[in-house]
Amino acid sequence: GILFLLLATTVFPVQDVIIKSLSDTFAVHQIVFLRGLFALPIVAIFAHFDGGIFPLRVASWALQILRASSAFSSYLLYYMALATLGLAETAAITFATPIFVTLFAMLFLGEKIGAFRWLAVALGLAGVLVIVRPGAGVFEPAALLALTAAVTYAGSIIFTRKLGKSSNGGSMTLITLCLFIF
Repeated sequence: GILFLLLATTVFPVQDVIIKSLSDTFAVHQIVFLRGLFALPIVAIFAHFDGGIFPLRVASWALQILRASSAFSSYLLYYMALATLGLAETAAITFATPIFVTLFAMLFLGEKIGAFRWLAVALGLAGVLVIVRPGAGVFEPAALLALTAAVTYAGSIIFTRKLGKSSNGGSMTLITLCLFIF
């Protein structure tokens, strides 16, 4: 698990640079499509070893579609923000995701959030506000794209948590990628 986390923290910034450079040539929806198309065979291999592709373990199609739609919206909005803002600004704004995950976990999963977690959420929000600088002389509306990407990504995390007990990661990811492609 640790190796995969290290790999992801290396691959995602590289992906962001590629997306930023492609956004001058391709429309954002085309980039999302291409990302899904290139990722599909890789994910299919992982899904095969994660319990098999057929039959897909799908507990709730409604939640799967909500999760896939949230993830799709998140990537689309994030890539739109990347195309407009700088890499550092977009990434910094999306660091607000854990704030929304904490809030959504309390509201939709009924989790209890203690004082230390609320303190961490407040510090995270303060950090995002320092970076975004609301009320600064020039506000970049594209920052709202990155912020909305953080909200929709948090939604997909909450749906993943709900589905995690009854669906495997491979099937969830395959369904999401199919939505990206179609």
